[in-house]
Amino acid sequence: MQSIRLFYAFLLTIALGGATAFADSITALADAFFKGYPEYAMRDIRRMAFDRPFITADEHKEMFDRYLEKMMDQPFADQSKQRSAWLRHDGFGLQDLLITDAESRLVLNGIDDAQTIPFVEKKVIPAGSKVLVLGDLHGSAHSLLRSLVRMVKQGHLRDDFTLAPDRYLLVLGDITDRGCYGIEVVYLLLKLKLANFDRVWLVRGNHEGVLITQQYGFAVELGRKWPARTAGRIYNAFIAFCRTLPLAIFLGVQVPGVEKPIFMQCCHGGVEPFYDPNELLCADAKVSFERVEREEIPASFLATRHGASITKSSRGRKHIVGDGFQWSDVTGMAAWGATRRELFRGLAHPKTKGVQWLLNDARGAIGFRPNLEELDAYLAERSLVKMLRGHQDDRCCVKLTEAGVHDPVDWHDHTLYRETVRDRAATEGLLFKDMPACITMSTAAEARGNSYDGYALLDTTGAYHEWRYFIYESHLVGAHAMYRDGGYVKINSMDDTTGALDFTWVRDGTQAGVADATA
Repeated sequence: MQSIRLFYAFLLTIALGGATAFADSITALADAFFKGYPEYAMRDIRRMAFDRPFITADEHKEMFDRYLEKMMDQPFADQSKQRSAWLRHDGFGLQDLLITDAESRLVLNGIDDAQTIPFVEKKVIPAGSKVLVLGDLHGSAHSLLRSLVRMVKQGHLRDDFTLAPDRYLLVLGDITDRGCYGIEVVYLLLKLKLANFDRVWLVRGNHEGVLITQQYGFAVELGRKWPARTAGRIYNAFIAFCRTLPLAIFLGVQVPGVEKPIFMQCCHGGVEPFYDPNELLCADAKVSFERVEREEIPASFLATRHGASITKSSRGRKHIVGDGFQWSDVTGMAAWGATRRELFRGLAHPKTKGVQWLLNDARGAIGFRPNLEELDAYLAERSLVKMLRGHQDDRCCVKLTEAGVHDPVDWHDHTLYRETVRDRAATEGLLFKDMPACITMSTAAEARGNSYDGYALLDTTGAYHEWRYFIYESHLVGAHAMYRDGGYVKINSMDDTTGALDFTWVRDGTQAGVADATA
């Protein structure tokens, strides 16, 4: 009888173009979404046929309105370090966040991210807290829902979107673009945020802004799902939402008997050498926000390395302070040759304490690309123990920087863990203090065609040397094959110990092969 009720509710959902019947249940919402909306591997988003919205336009708009109203209730204006409220800075009020002159079209001429008033945030939680971590999502609603269902089954999250006591959720940016279901991902995150406003933290990635979402699919997605005027209104509300997200969160854990919290940097990209958080971290507990001054570092501070010339594509570039939080990468390479990607470093600048930083020419000289030694120095100068980030989001769920390797590798391929039984990361966790300084996360299995999806959990019980990092992932066998295109994952069961899913790829109503769900 229950299955019959779900079936008729699902038909009603399709007819209404929304998921109102499932809005308060994660598992029921996931069941309806999986059956009605296929999972696609990464491809040209403009060719996709996904014009049937899962949530009504009115419900999306109501969710954005509730969020923005809640944000306006926050006591930002009273914070001494901020000098003036970031939402009301120089008369820049909430009404100005909405791009009302462009409601009828998606291409917002003359509007760019320069209107953003960037800031960073400080959060301090007590020892014993458990922090759930999600990486890039990129419109991968199936991947996100699989993770949420697992959190429910493991007791970290209740089926009504509320977190269990002492749990927090950290999302590391890039929630839209590339995938087909960006607006559905936004809806789910807003549901989580509104149900746990002070315990769900979202940081701003390089895909949370006008320029990138116009180029990488989110604006196109909205235009395919709704008429232009409706899509424009939702897009405006989304941009307003993005402008309320911090560029980075400096997460501190207050351990009993330790005078100061133990801090780590949580952001989407990585290092921002021209911002020093020490004043914020040492400030009174009531001070938890600081504006990031958008200073331009001029070209005169750029220099070639090994006598090579600055590339044509990077000539005249200026680093904007704050971009590193959204755009920087990390590498395990100790030295770089004079190739197109690795040509120059920044000259010493007063704010960098003399360190010369390798510009990230792989992304148009936006942000930086430090190696392991430079990353360790960056964290030490700022009294930070680790960096949690996203951005380099391909292949797998949790990646670590390996000496001698360009990009972060799957954690199990890292020298430290090659002999570790993979299930151990879910059952016992990895000692956090022994992990490399930078941990890269991705939950965009669907949009990026990755073979793994999942999430991590940082358990801060005890002293710092006792903290553990649990990795809950599933190996999506067939992820790059025919199963993903037009199919979906039917979750059969979950291992209570490892959190691994037993699931089946379903395509056109038939089983398309059984997936290996080892954690």
